[in-house]
Amino acid sequence: MKAIIMSHEKGGSYVMDREGDFRFVKGYSTLPIGTEIVIQSRPRFSYPMVAAVAACLALVIFLGTFGILSTTENYSAYVDINPSIELVFNSLNNLKAAKPLNEEGATLLKDLKLKGSVEDVVVSLVLEAQRMGYLTEKQDGVPGVSVTLTAKSGKALDSYVTAINATLEKNEMQDLVSVETIDTDFCQKAEELGVSPGKLKLAERLFESDQIVSIEEIVLMSVKDIMETIREVENKGNSSEKNSGIGENNNNPNAGPGNNSGNSDEPNPNIGPRKNSGNAKQNKGREKP
Repeated sequence: MKAIIMSHEKGGSYVMDREGDFRFVKGYSTLPIGTEIVIQSRPRFSYPMVAAVAACLALVIFLGTFGILSTTENYSAYVDINPSIELVFNSLNNLKAAKPLNEEGATLLKDLKLKGSVEDVVVSLVLEAQRMGYLTEKQDGVPGVSVTLTAKSGKALDSYVTAINATLEKNEMQDLVSVETIDTDFCQKAEELGVSPGKLKLAERLFESDQIVSIEEIVLMSVKDIMETIREVENKGNSSEKNSGIGENNNNPNAGPGNNSGNSDEPNPNIGPRKNSGNAKQNKGREKP
């Protein structure tokens, strides 16, 4: 592109090109002002080109953000049946890793390809556990699967609990699975005992029902045995509560045999054999002609 030298400055000259734009170019300081010279054309950007560049930048930023979210650990879910498994999810609620916590967990995950959100993964694990015989139908009000959620950042997990329960209900599994959240301190306690948080939660439930055995001894049991013992203890307790009413209300005059033992010194007007005994003598006398 041709341009005309307009002035000289240190290190170069100011020129005006044919389109009327002023530019500073290096050199040409020895040439007279007004001399026409040939300079390199300035690149011009059209609107479509600018839009394309902006779109590329936005895509790069989006992919970078998506990459960070997809690799960041957001929260964990522990699934305990007899197999115990830890599930790690990213900030997009997609499964990042599935880790077996015992031999049964490794067997359950062996041929299982898990992906997706926490609710989909939980359902997949329950179905696989049923297929492999680790899980049967619910018995006596005690679910066979424990799902516990925790987040290191203290993130609210209520939305995930709601999503899991809704999906379980949709698949008619709501009676098989218990879902709750736990804090990081509880996870630390479970780690010290070498068990999953879900199993420790069950162990504490059994300990609260029957404090004969210590927590340390309970966690050595299998999850299945803990659940069976919980059923037995809680059913025994419910049975005792139902039968505790027999023999009570001893002051009720309408109660059956054995009641009102405290009132045995007072005659009961409702007891037949003792009623109107004096009248019987009178009637006997009237029978004579």
